[in-house]
Amino acid sequence: IDLVPPNLKRYITKEIDNCFSSPARSNFEVKISDSLWLKANLVPMNLSDDSNPMMIIIEDISQRVLTEIKVKANENKFHKLIENISDTILLLNEKFEIEFQSPNCTLFGVTKNLPHAGINILELIHPNDLFEFNALLIRSFQAYPEALSFQARILQNQEHYIWIEGSLKNLLQQTNVGSIVINFRDITQRKSAEQELIIAKLKAEQSAKKLSLAAMIIESSEDAIISKNLDGIITSWNTGAANVFGYSADEIIGKNGSILMEESHTYEESLFIEKLFAGESIKQFETKRLTKDGRSIYVSISISAIYDNTGKIIGLSKVLRDVTDKKVLEKERLAVLEDLIQRNRELEQFSFIVSHNLRAPVANIIGVSDLLSTESIDIDVYAELLKGLNKSAHALDVVIRDLNYILQKKREVNESHTKVYFADLVNEIKLSLDGIIKEENVVFDINFSAYEHIETVKSYLYSIFYNLISNSIKYRKPDTTPVLEIKSQIQEAKLVLTFKDNGLGIDLAKKGDQLFMLYKRFHFHKEGKGMGLFMVKSQVESLGGKISVSSEVNKGTEFSLSFPIST
Repeated sequence: IDLVPPNLKRYITKEIDNCFSSPARSNFEVKISDSLWLKANLVPMNLSDDSNPMMIIIEDISQRVLTEIKVKANENKFHKLIENISDTILLLNEKFEIEFQSPNCTLFGVTKNLPHAGINILELIHPNDLFEFNALLIRSFQAYPEALSFQARILQNQEHYIWIEGSLKNLLQQTNVGSIVINFRDITQRKSAEQELIIAKLKAEQSAKKLSLAAMIIESSEDAIISKNLDGIITSWNTGAANVFGYSADEIIGKNGSILMEESHTYEESLFIEKLFAGESIKQFETKRLTKDGRSIYVSISISAIYDNTGKIIGLSKVLRDVTDKKVLEKERLAVLEDLIQRNRELEQFSFIVSHNLRAPVANIIGVSDLLSTESIDIDVYAELLKGLNKSAHALDVVIRDLNYILQKKREVNESHTKVYFADLVNEIKLSLDGIIKEENVVFDINFSAYEHIETVKSYLYSIFYNLISNSIKYRKPDTTPVLEIKSQIQEAKLVLTFKDNGLGIDLAKKGDQLFMLYKRFHFHKEGKGMGLFMVKSQVESLGGKISVSSEVNKGTEFSLSFPIST
């Protein structure tokens, strides 16, 4: 007892006492120090002399115990490693049945009691991967010691398949293993990401092809295809636009689209944007635009909105087609048609004049001539007949001179067009009518701020203004200060001139259809022939315009003349 460490004295004493009290052998192992382990065998001698001796055989077992401790530690370390690695480990027997799954295995939903023990691994593989995985297992018998890589889908929790990636190694011939070892990891998310990436790549390639095709179509189009932002800045410009307008892409991109517009058409851009924001479409809107060399061309415009990813409108895409040739032909056709209509109206007017205004004096002249040719005629009657003959001849001369005046005015339409300012024209007419204007205290309210001038035949426009102004003064309302309002405005891309007075007015319900006919008068307290409004309408239409009237008796009259801006 004196040979053992103090902390073991009690334990060893007890063991020895037990051995003395019992004839059976016993043994125990004790740790003397970290490096010394001993095994004591207690053997009672059972001698006949009643001395009862004991033999203690001491064996140094340090190397064996330390080796066992090391092995135990390694096993614990291995198990900890197996439990904490992210990969799953399966051991299969030669029938491909699962014999072991690592404790961390979440593949099957249960990590204890080996729920899939005895299940053939092939029962869990996705049908589409089954042939390839079975071939891999078979190949593993010839591939030792090579580790074979694989990817496959495997059933999880008897519910759905997940993608796994790993390696397989056949160690059936190693006695310390005796299994096919499979280690793998879940790559479902990675596969999904790869699939999404592939789909995104395919979509991107498809979009790129579409964009490339769209770019080719846009570039090969004969139409002008351009885009602008909401500030009107041009952001794209195709070859068709360069051919139509004369600007290259480098010259025009980054500039405001107003460079292509005439001053009278700049309002259209805000109108387009307003309609697009209201959800309306703009298809084949015909208007005018300017080319690089200053030419004015007719174009047909279709416009669509450009949206960002949030659905917000960020710009406009325009397709413009040059329709100048078509428009010119159309205008020529309409001009010919209107000219034919106008000539037909004039023929009807002349037919009326011939049948009424010419025939009456001619009939009088013939009748008087027949009477004068008789031999027996009283001298007084003869003198009266000569007076009637003279009167009829003068009446005939007046009609002929009126017709000659009308035809002369018709020829004036071929005069060259000049820029005529409305204010200057009114001042000239006011000067020529200065006497009656002052006498009647005529008040003028003139406003040409909307549009100040027009390219036209000045003599025609002077005649139109003169007749309308003079008629307003002539047919003023008694005891009322004459007020004449003359103004210009733009309506639907047309110039509209209005002449409004507070005069006697006209009963349009009764006489509206005769208003612009020759020799038709509606007020007889003033001298006149009934030619003024006939000439006004004829001249307005000859200039490509239209005239309309609104009037009430004793409330005044308003004439509206509309002309194309390009006139």
